[in-house]
Amino acid sequence: MNIRLKPETESRLKELASRSGRPADELVEDALAGYLVEAAELGDLLDSRSDDIKSGPVKALEGETFFEGLRQREEIRKRLESLEPVRRLRPSPAAAVRAERDRR
Repeated sequence: MNIRLKPETESRLKELASRSGRPADELVEDALAGYLVEAAELGDLLDSRSDDIKSGPVKALEGETFFEGLRQREEIRKRLESLEPVRRLRPSPAAAVRAERDRR
């Protein structure tokens, strides 16, 4: 089988082949084989999810509802990242007892 590549893609493939020491056709074979496995797995997953939606265990979300939830989770993540670690202002009761004992 012959394939036609854009000049930029072919140049990048040749560069990778040179750096890796592997023939370009072997790199293409590996990449395409991996792509086909992933495409088949994705197709199976989508079929399964579609069946779940049709049969009832999973509810479909409207696109805007999904993205609003995503935006909210991202906002919460950003807020949490901006907080300094919480410091205990008072020791726990057990720690206070131990500290008192240590002072004696």
